[in-house]
Amino acid sequence: MLQNELLKLSHNECLWEIEKNSKFYSYFKNAIGAINGTHIQDQVLAAIAPVVRNWKSYLSQNDIVACTFDMYFALVRPGWEGSTDAGQVLNNAYRKGFNIPEDKY
Repeated sequence: MLQNELLKLSHNECLWEIEKNSKFYSYFKNAIGAINGTHIQDQVLAAIAPVVRNWKSYLSQNDIVACTFDMYFALVRPGWEGSTDAGQVLNNAYRKGFNIPEDKY
């Protein structure tokens, strides 16, 4: 519920380390952060184990986090069932108000 108050993109500009490096600038000039997900092992009741079981066959939560290159969190979506696809978690974040400025990624 506090996501919009506590988690924000810190800026919409290219990180200066990328901007000054010609090797990376052409590829990352419009990048403002990174998104990654992870599975955290979990213990649950047997009745809900099938939806919590991930593709590697162990019980887990699917968590996804986005952060800016200056190490600020822009999105945190923890606690999804392990069987949930990361794309589904990200689509839910977009429906709940997470956005990436136009012409950025």
